[in-house]
Amino acid sequence: MPAKHTRSYKAHGEMKTGVVAPLAIGAFALAGVVTLLVVLTAGDGAAPREAVRGPAPRVWLDAPLEGQVFRAGQAVAIRWHATARGGVGQVEVLVNGGRVALATGFDPAAQLVTERHEWTPEEPGRFVIEVIASGADGSTGEPAANTITVEGPSPGPETPSPAATPPASPAATPPAPAPTRPPVE
Repeated sequence: MPAKHTRSYKAHGEMKTGVVAPLAIGAFALAGVVTLLVVLTAGDGAAPREAVRGPAPRVWLDAPLEGQVFRAGQAVAIRWHATARGGVGQVEVLVNGGRVALATGFDPAAQLVTERHEWTPEEPGRFVIEVIASGADGSTGEPAANTITVEGPSPGPETPSPAATPPASPAATPPAPAPTRPPVE
């Protein structure tokens, strides 16, 4: 199912916005999120140690809100923000574990980015919307997730049943009675 994407980010003090080409559900630009660990070893055979780097990327969902209720067939706006020291590499949007969007190609100078995606659920149920940010260095932060409920489609307009409509009468107005007295002059 196609998704619509818009992107906003702040770089060098300016807010920029652009449109991103639609991404189909299940389309994978990458085989998975790869986390790179830089391992250093001392020449004396000591155990490897992880390289020191900044805090992990952070991501949060602005919409939809936890517990929000939608109708099947209604578009759900998914809006998130992500930040990472050294820039955001990519952000993955998942619904019940299946990818619905992958945002990449952020300005390396932008340390805070945001996007909006639309996803339309076809069936009722409970859905977990999750976003995962990776830094430009390959580090991955904790995912952010909200659970929503999708109810069945809204009922159509009511049409009266034929039994509820009274039958039409053949004579709309009864005839006037005949005069019983002669007119007065």
